[in-house]
Amino acid sequence: MHEDIANKILLAQSGELPAGEWNELRKHLAGCEDCRRYREDIDQIAAWAGQALPVGSPSPAVSRAIRMEAERRAKPEPILRFARSAARVLACAAALMLLLAGWHTLTAGRHAERIHEIDAILAIADADDPMPVPVADIQAATGREEKLRTLARQLLQMEGLGNESEPSLLEI
Repeated sequence: MHEDIANKILLAQSGELPAGEWNELRKHLAGCEDCRRYREDIDQIAAWAGQALPVGSPSPAVSRAIRMEAERRAKPEPILRFARSAARVLACAAALMLLLAGWHTLTAGRHAERIHEIDAILAIADADDPMPVPVADIQAATGREEKLRTLARQLLQMEGLGNESEPSLLEI
């Protein structure tokens, strides 16, 4: 027996075979004894099922019960709707917190590195070792911020960007 023809026989029995394929099925059944016997068996099974099962629509009570159950399953419970929306909000908040934590972790290291670099520059400026830049102004400064301003002013002058007669941006 041919499997594709067997499928067409089942579709024909249930009334689902497209009209264009009926002629092909008839021609095949005319020449194939196995497929013809299969169709007769399927027709006999369908006849027995029709005798054993009641014909007609389900009762109105059964139809109503089916419709109510389908509607109940189609609508989520109000609590579930709230839980789903709350879960979405919490998921978004968690994602935002992870992004902020990552950003903080990445930038905190950079800030710490910069502070250590500035502290190292100040330590060098405070040392009594001879340096190629005048450190008397830096050593004379009392506070950390004043030392940083003096050091920045000297670095700008060394690069040719600062002028002793003009106030620097640090002084403004």
